[in-house]
Amino acid sequence: MGMISTLSLGVFGVPASDGDCLATRSSIVLTLLLTAIAFKFVFADALPKVSYQTVLDGYMNTCFFFLAAVFVENALISRFGDIGDAETIDNWFALTYIALWLVANAVFVAVVH
Repeated sequence: MGMISTLSLGVFGVPASDGDCLATRSSIVLTLLLTAIAFKFVFADALPKVSYQTVLDGYMNTCFFFLAAVFVENALISRFGDIGDAETIDNWFALTYIALWLVANAVFVAVVH
């Protein structure tokens, strides 16, 4: 699940100034989101049923939130990118997402150990 979410950072390789930026980026993120949903369904049957949220549930929810946040950023850059320097704003978002993703994974590693 972590690898699927990490792959979503690849959308920042598509230039924000590209005319078809939203379609290209959205297709990548939505494909990864569908893959993550399928992954969750496959593992849901293999895990024991408990009434509380486990650390794995929290991690999977964080991954879903991360994918959604990348999708929303892509939509906003596509819509409002002409207001300012879209490439610079997009690069800052990319660096922010990378840092947040590293921190989130470090927190989950610390919680598990």
